[in-house]
Amino acid sequence: MATKVFIAHAESEQDKPLAGELKNYLVGQIGCQKTEIFVSSDHSSIKSYQEFPHAIKMAVQEARAVVVLLTPDSLWRNWVHFEAGGAYFAPDKLLIVATARGISPNSLPNNFLFQSVRDLSVADDIQQLAGDLKQRVDATPNTANCGVTPTHL
Repeated sequence: MATKVFIAHAESEQDKPLAGELKNYLVGQIGCQKTEIFVSSDHSSIKSYQEFPHAIKMAVQEARAVVVLLTPDSLWRNWVHFEAGGAYFAPDKLLIVATARGISPNSLPNNFLFQSVRDLSVADDIQQLAGDLKQRVDATPNTANCGVTPTHL
């Protein structure tokens, strides 16, 4: 069974493709046979017959890791804070905060400063994020039959 990773993000014109690129990059780094990445704006994550709030709740509960993607569009979105809080209060989840699109780690509100933050504009931070997740899912790079080509962010 694949380990689930949840990417919390805003469903904005700019953040949807960024979350998709991050998903593709992580699949390429972690391996598609070892992980399933949930992105709510990706139609493969939520089926048309599923109720959005229930699908989100179940995905956060089932995830072993949650990546909170903070951008100008998502920084103050209630759903993003809600998803982050769900992960924060679950002792068995890895919670990673990642900033992008001009949001710097030192400009975050206090509720996101409880741990280190990965800046997706810094190549080393992107690699560290992937490494942290890979360690969490205990996977080795394996992109055979994944059907995706990792891109850089």
